[in-house]
Amino acid sequence: ILKLSKFSCEPLYSPSAKRNYLLQVVGSVLEGKLNFSFTYSRNIHRRDTIESLAKSFSDNLTELINNSQQANTKLSPIDFPEAELSQADLDKILAAE
Repeated sequence: ILKLSKFSCEPLYSPSAKRNYLLQVVGSVLEGKLNFSFTYSRNIHRRDTIESLAKSFSDNLTELINNSQQANTKLSPIDFPEAELSQADLDKILAAE
């Protein structure tokens, strides 16, 4: 499901700029595909550490996606936080389709 993007992800900030976080993970959707970039300081983290973290992130995200695609998955109000629905309200809406 997940693979390396053919698109380059340019840094959002100058490499010499002060960082607000030790590790920055930015997600985006490009051409219908979910992309993540990991920005870190080579003075603090090793490349292999970040690559291992990114692989674990990808593996866990893939597992989450696969689990959510199973037939017994049921939508819940937490899937629509802005709607402020109860489960009963959501069930009524879904039954009307």
